[in-house]
Amino acid sequence: MTLLGYRKWPHGAMLRLKNDTSKPIRYVSEPNETPMGAPLLRAEKTAKGWVLPSVTIDSIRVWTAQGGGGLVINTIAATNETLFLKPATPPKPGDRVITLFSRDLKPGESVDFFVFLEARASPVRFGTICVVPQSKLDKKLEPWIARFMQWCRIKKKFPGQVVVWCEEALAVSESGEPVRGK
Repeated sequence: MTLLGYRKWPHGAMLRLKNDTSKPIRYVSEPNETPMGAPLLRAEKTAKGWVLPSVTIDSIRVWTAQGGGGLVINTIAATNETLFLKPATPPKPGDRVITLFSRDLKPGESVDFFVFLEARASPVRFGTICVVPQSKLDKKLEPWIARFMQWCRIKKKFPGQVVVWCEEALAVSESGEPVRGK
């Protein structure tokens, strides 16, 4: 993920995520008022260093049945996979679950994100999670690995999950000018 440039109003920056691999990937973003959503991860610089978020995504498969007029046929017409943020604690009744945007990027394609920045705030870095397609062997081993991780009480990640960060710290002054060297 790279910085394309800053904007004065509204205060923010344009970031680009590019697929430099030879395979299609899926990137995950959080819905907001921009068409592509916002990068999922945000790290803030403090006096003690960078505070990195602990974010885990999970998925649920939704099957839609084929039929009409109240008649449901037992064949599955389509399968949709929905990604969402996995909460650190089990949700309570009435809690909202944030569903995420998940879009494909073919090799060589890119997507641009606009991120909002507060004037005179601490420097921040943005990142997102990409899901890399698994090989046939990975798909076969995944249930066994998941069970082993559960036995060892290791937090399970969504299969093929890779974190991608923008290397440059972003900050703007009151006038909207980029603040360098923080």
